[in-house]
Amino acid sequence: MVVQIRMHGALARHFAGKGADSGNGITITFPQKKVSMAQIFDRLHIPEEVVGFVAINGARAAKDTWVTDEDEVAIFPLVTGG
Repeated sequence: MVVQIRMHGALARHFAGKGADSGNGITITFPQKKVSMAQIFDRLHIPEEVVGFVAINGARAAKDTWVTDEDEVAIFPLVTGG
């Protein structure tokens, strides 16, 4: 199964140079037919607590949503400010 991942904000900067900026994204292949967002976070070494929210195929989704073949996942970091 192939999943397209796009990271935004600080996550995109963290993965910059690895093809993961919000414009390009990265592609990850998994042997399973579906994977959890936790498995994606684990594969990317992203602690779940730094993730603000995710979107799957353009729709906001819970962090415990399952992802299937050719889904596009956007990962957004927590936002802080004063």
